[in-house]
Amino acid sequence: MNKFLVTAGLCLCTLCAIAQDCQLKFSGSVIDSHENTALNGATLSIVGGTAIAYTDLDGRFTFSGLCPAIYVVEVQHPQCKTQRFEINLRKDTERTLFLEHHLEALNEVLITGRSFRTQSETQLNNTLDLATIEQYSSGSLGDVLNTLSGVSSLNTGNTVVKPVINGLHSSRVSIINNGVRLQDQEWGAEHAPNIDINSAGQITVLKGASTLQYSGNAVGGVIIAEPRRVLLTDTLYGKTILSGATNGRGGSITSELFKGYENGWYAAIQGTAKRFGDFEAPDYVLSNTGVEEGDFSLRLGKNNIASGFEAYMSYFQTTIGILRASHLGGAEDQVAAINSDRPLIVEDFTYDILVPRQEVKHLTGRLSYFKQFENLGKLSLQYDLQWNQRFEFDVRRGEDIDRAAVDLELTTHNFVASLESELNEVLNINTGINLIYQENVADPSTGVRRLIPDYEQYTIGAFAIADWTINDRLLFEAGLRFDYTLMDAFKFYRSTFWEQRGYQEEFADIVVEDLGTQILANPELEFNNLAATAGFNYKIDDQYRLFFNYALASRAQMLRSCSAKACTTVLQELSWEIFVLRARWPIAYR
Repeated sequence: MNKFLVTAGLCLCTLCAIAQDCQLKFSGSVIDSHENTALNGATLSIVGGTAIAYTDLDGRFTFSGLCPAIYVVEVQHPQCKTQRFEINLRKDTERTLFLEHHLEALNEVLITGRSFRTQSETQLNNTLDLATIEQYSSGSLGDVLNTLSGVSSLNTGNTVVKPVINGLHSSRVSIINNGVRLQDQEWGAEHAPNIDINSAGQITVLKGASTLQYSGNAVGGVIIAEPRRVLLTDTLYGKTILSGATNGRGGSITSELFKGYENGWYAAIQGTAKRFGDFEAPDYVLSNTGVEEGDFSLRLGKNNIASGFEAYMSYFQTTIGILRASHLGGAEDQVAAINSDRPLIVEDFTYDILVPRQEVKHLTGRLSYFKQFENLGKLSLQYDLQWNQRFEFDVRRGEDIDRAAVDLELTTHNFVASLESELNEVLNINTGINLIYQENVADPSTGVRRLIPDYEQYTIGAFAIADWTINDRLLFEAGLRFDYTLMDAFKFYRSTFWEQRGYQEEFADIVVEDLGTQILANPELEFNNLAATAGFNYKIDDQYRLFFNYALASRAQMLRSCSAKACTTVLQELSWEIFVLRARWPIAYR
């Protein structure tokens, strides 16, 4: 009886198995996750089974005669890391499988790569690799960029160095540090960028359509400092660079540690400390020209190729001595300094940084997220916060000796959303929006007329960039950006100037308060700014290429305001104040 029941049960199972539908099809494509191109020659196998498929020249594969079940498909490629994908097969299914390509780069000492819109396709872009950056470990951003063709520097003494592109600097040149556009007190020639070059794995100077996703008023160009590329593998590496110099009798130390995991998680910490005393000319000491700097940055994120996020924070702090002999009294002292073959004030070497000096702090925080959508493209979202504080101490007497003459605090909130889409095999487009809120506050207790007025600034921008591969030799690129800015400013005028220029009659509606010796005005300014670029890249042969690019960029232009003359006057006075500050210290070097 028992044997009969067992035999009957086996027959029923056999009938069920025979009745099962095993005519399902699983097909799809294997794609390079970075370049979004097909991978031919990949081998696909079902784990625990005997079915094997290979991708053709278009990256296509097909499995036939499968039963409804949950399968684990293993994908192998000579230049990729082997990956497994779980497939729940209930009907004919098609799926795209993404692989991390070019893993042979792990065996290289130098790893390079660029994203879809990092560089322009129609202009030659100058790039500094990690080895060059490390040679200038104890220097500044301006020092290392000075090695590139077409880039020079504006030096105020030995420690304040600003990059100059085509004769333009400061707000005319945008600096992007780890995806964040640097917002600091950059109005004066002696205001150096608040960035530690040791946190960068690559620095690129570019123009063309690519700049429009960062800024529409970067007339000179854009400088992009990018961190090292994240590798999806279990790894732990670090570096420490110690440098020293006899001039200044100091040096710097920078250290970095990176940890990555195969599942996409990664973390990095980096820090720099720098200390120099007075620098020296061949025959004398340049008194009070020392510098002290301390920086660190943290990165934490996860990259799953198709999606990922990153949290980033950096802190930059520096104290910079200004040549003591550059701060003089009246015109007679200035004439004497110009005619002298050495500074009028020369003291013994010291590491002390006295007045005049600058103290700057810059804090940056960023949260970013991206996700790849199969039929839409790559969506990127980013929010960043920057806080910048600048103190400038002049030579003062009495109770004000330790009080800053300039005390500025700048806070910037920035949000960016962009979508990178491959519409077809020949046309790519990148679109996005940018929202900025910025507040500048000057401490009124300094006892010195404010360098920059208090203001709140609201900016909204939109951009679109496209490149079209016409054929194997010719590529066309174009971009357009529009920015609208609203500035709510509070500016003090001397009462004598206000009356002499007749402002009391024409601009009475913007007066907030009459303080007797000063008038506080509140002009509300509105600007619009349009930037555009177009160009092509023509491949003559394997050795020669022809690049052409035409770009239009400008600073913010007046849209409407309290009145055109009122706001124009405010802007002219701001420019005049900045010019005086630029000219003050270099006079002693002539």
